[in-house]
Amino acid sequence: MPSRANVKHTVKSAKNLSSVLSANLPGGKISLRVGFLGDGTAQRDEDGITNPQLAAVHEFGVPEKNIPERAFMGPSFDKNREKYREQMRALIARAGSDASAIERGLGLIGAGMVSDIRDYIVGGAPIPPENSPEVKRRKEAKSSGSPWGVRTLVDTGQLVRSISWVVVKG
Repeated sequence: MPSRANVKHTVKSAKNLSSVLSANLPGGKISLRVGFLGDGTAQRDEDGITNPQLAAVHEFGVPEKNIPERAFMGPSFDKNREKYREQMRALIARAGSDASAIERGLGLIGAGMVSDIRDYIVGGAPIPPENSPEVKRRKEAKSSGSPWGVRTLVDTGQLVRSISWVVVKG
């Protein structure tokens, strides 16, 4: 029975903000999750916000608190969607229904997706809208020596570094 690969983008709740790629195999489903994984309870700072919560604030914005949307996961995925589809097709063509080969291949795709999201945040033009002058001043004070300089979505780099991937069976 031939394997079927699905390439979809699902942005989950703030607790587990992730993108998902999956393949349906005779032995069951195997999925790749990319994003802010885990239970999402580790606090970033004294304000008590976690990285998944902060990512959700940026991805969707909070209009009632005058926080604009600065989506980075969805646009990064959309920009690379065809590349991921081709990688999945090639993986399924090479691996067939060999679950361990698919698991290894999904891990490689996941590492590439994490790199793509990080590059989207720290490379090229900053994600709009531009930071306010007050936020820029605060970031300049915080980010001395940061390899990314003063950018939207980056203060210390903690959010960028916390993007990860995992392959899930079943």
